[in-house]
Amino acid sequence: TGTGDATAAATALDVKKESMVGNWRVANGPSSCDMFLTLTNLGSGSRGGTRGCAGELTAMGSWEVAGKQVVLKDRDGNAIARLYKTADSRFDGSTNSGQPVSLSR
Repeated sequence: TGTGDATAAATALDVKKESMVGNWRVANGPSSCDMFLTLTNLGSGSRGGTRGCAGELTAMGSWEVAGKQVVLKDRDGNAIARLYKTADSRFDGSTNSGQPVSLSR
């Protein structure tokens, strides 16, 4: 949790879970890949996944909205990345290892 996250949290826009459903383009460090989010319940979150991603995001199995934060989780339900809504159709944050990650469409 660096100061960047604190700033992002302070200026983050409200997140409506329903508005996040569908396909997203993911920029994760030097690479990009695809992510899909659904409203299908899976554990404490909703089903989601990635295609063509590298690193931590390959393990993504679910996601949830906690306040203004979007939490991506692995298949065991552990948080692997946290993002905040920074604009319409854009979310920015980082993975647990500190890699920047952003979603856009």
